[in-house]
Amino acid sequence: MLVVLSLLTTHVITYQSIHQLEYSSHKDSLTLPVKPYVRPIPLIPRKDTILQREVFGYLPYWRRDWYPYLDYDLLSVIAYFGVELGPTGDITNYHGWPVMGLINLAHAHGVKLVLVAICFSSDAIRSIIRNPTYTQNAIHNLLGQVELANTDGINVDFELPYSSDSTYFTNFMRTLADTFHAHNPNYYVVLDVTAVNWLNRFQVAELAQICDAILIMAYDYYWYGSQYAGPVAPLTGSTYYGNYNVTNTVNYYLTYVPANKLLLGVPYYGYDWPVVDSTPRARTTGQGEAKTFAQIMEEINNYGRLWDMESQTPWYRYHSYGWHQCWYDDDTSLGLKYELVEAKTLRGIGIWALSYDGNYTQLWDAIHHHFVLPPLPTAPEPIYAVAQPGYIELLWHSSTYADGYKVYVSEDGESFDSLTTTSDTCLVIDNLPSGHAYFFKIKSYNVKGESDFSRELIGAYMGYDASPILIVNGFDSPKPGNTYSYVYHHGKSLTNTGYGFASATNEAITSGTVELNDYMVVDWILGQEDRPDDVFNPTEQQSLVQYLENGGHLLVSGSDIGYALGNTDFYHNYLHAKYVTDNAERYQVEGISPPFDGLTFNFDDGNHGIYRVRYPDAIDTCNGSRHILRYTGSDYFAGIAYEADYKLIYLSFPIETVYPQASRDTLMARIMRFWGVPHPICEPSIELRYNTVFSRYWQLNLSSRDITTVKIEIYDMLGRQLTAKQYRTHSITFTWDATDVPSGVYFVNIELNHSPYRIVKLLHIK
Repeated sequence: MLVVLSLLTTHVITYQSIHQLEYSSHKDSLTLPVKPYVRPIPLIPRKDTILQREVFGYLPYWRRDWYPYLDYDLLSVIAYFGVELGPTGDITNYHGWPVMGLINLAHAHGVKLVLVAICFSSDAIRSIIRNPTYTQNAIHNLLGQVELANTDGINVDFELPYSSDSTYFTNFMRTLADTFHAHNPNYYVVLDVTAVNWLNRFQVAELAQICDAILIMAYDYYWYGSQYAGPVAPLTGSTYYGNYNVTNTVNYYLTYVPANKLLLGVPYYGYDWPVVDSTPRARTTGQGEAKTFAQIMEEINNYGRLWDMESQTPWYRYHSYGWHQCWYDDDTSLGLKYELVEAKTLRGIGIWALSYDGNYTQLWDAIHHHFVLPPLPTAPEPIYAVAQPGYIELLWHSSTYADGYKVYVSEDGESFDSLTTTSDTCLVIDNLPSGHAYFFKIKSYNVKGESDFSRELIGAYMGYDASPILIVNGFDSPKPGNTYSYVYHHGKSLTNTGYGFASATNEAITSGTVELNDYMVVDWILGQEDRPDDVFNPTEQQSLVQYLENGGHLLVSGSDIGYALGNTDFYHNYLHAKYVTDNAERYQVEGISPPFDGLTFNFDDGNHGIYRVRYPDAIDTCNGSRHILRYTGSDYFAGIAYEADYKLIYLSFPIETVYPQASRDTLMARIMRFWGVPHPICEPSIELRYNTVFSRYWQLNLSSRDITTVKIEIYDMLGRQLTAKQYRTHSITFTWDATDVPSGVYFVNIELNHSPYRIVKLLHIK
């Protein structure tokens, strides 16, 4: 049978994998079995497993003398390659099996030893798997050798069964696995499969249920008979390699095989082809020569290592009686494949072949770096950012595998700058200028690298007094459009209108880390949460009940609060609402009573850059509340207020989706002023002196306890700007020369720290 498996090739050459190729060249050595005089020692389980992934390695019989030099601490399983089966299931070549010293040394280190069953004839495979007598004979012989050597299982390397024999092969593997497991449930049964499941020779889903592990021989994408030189195991690539690469191979097998059963085979070798010229991936002029990593390292210093970005693999070229190209894998390219193993949470790797790295240590180091050192740390989970006089305190949960944390700060909620590093999960920040709102994200790090940013944004206002307002982010489910950053939208609107704030996650409330009763106002963000436990779970309800009964002020907004809680006592008796319908089908609301009388607000329908509010509830009053907002053009209500023993404003759309920013600022300012929330952020530290009537020169004196950004703009009655100045200082004296302007009324707009502060009306008399 002719099988052509190379990518990008039209050579009519019978395909042989690297296993077959090297087996054929060493086939006639060590033909007799070695009878052990003393039964090898059993496996001694490791007390401390240092490997995060399974490391499975083939030791070919022609490299058996290298076994004393392997790093057993970095191995999980050694597969002795192997014994050969004939068409009747007899073992026709033992190749030195069993190797007493290898078995004893592996077992002493807690490394499993499995025997590889080799059959590289499709006709012989057909004979074994279609004939029940030959099937039983093969399994009996293999089991006998595993038991004789006191080893730990079997690895089946049959290359390749005919596609028409796929069901027979599956049945053979089922019988083999059942027989081995019946003799010893701990026997390890591993099957080798090709990088591409050509013609569906393997019924992968069924085989995955039968075997303990499936090892993908994810190499020989370019093989010794390829028409062009190229990578043995391209990690990625489409321009030159089509869909054939290691990543796509893994994704294919993951559709049928659980990740914890999948081993990724990796090459410790390369191919050296004669080629027509030095151009990368040049046409070959003959068959390639397989070279071990150690051989390649002896040559690479003479020719210089090159890197192929498309495949993420190294190669080199040289001229010796014509051009040659050698493509291979090294610690860098293997490290990228190991990252794929980690990202896909695969069982581990399979090495072809142990000892091919000779005395070089780079490939062991790559295993150690990826599978012994701890994985990348998990991203931190913030808890709170508390605003205290003159400083902000941050707290977050510790991350798994973290050595420390990097704290990043932003004023716009989008661009983050590195602030500091710490080994603690609590940080006091007192070195940022006062008079600003700051927002924070955190990364954890270890020797392996950095985590992603923390998912949820936290922030606080740096002022001279503790903030009376707490923003609680309860919108933490992965809903469409959720960026987990809406503390910024709420906090920005508060600071724009003169109020400071602190923030916390809802988990900080349920854990008792943050006490609601420490704040006059709680602004609870619920976004599009629509399940009862995600809106207000019982613990959160208990905390809110206590807070409200103590006279608190609660602002709560979200589109599905009624949908989730509409039939509960909490909804009726503490949110003072009745649920009307799940979808008001409106994206504009109008004020009908204080604090929103005379105002109209729009919120995002999916076209305004925040997120689409899919199903805004319609709500009604209950137990003493009153209507404050109505959906424009309908009889549905969008907001209620309650003012008795505590204060409540409940909006059935998310505040963060109100646009533009100025409208959101107005909404927030109306609420805070209506409730009489004290201490606008700029007032305690600013002193202004000026006259409102003047004849020629108008003067403003300003002093601040801290460096303050001051912007002064003067406009006439038509809204034309006459002058504008900006300062950053403790104190200023601003003078406007009005000699050349007519008498009349003028307006001075004063902004402090980029936030509106005061508008002054002037009368100019000549």
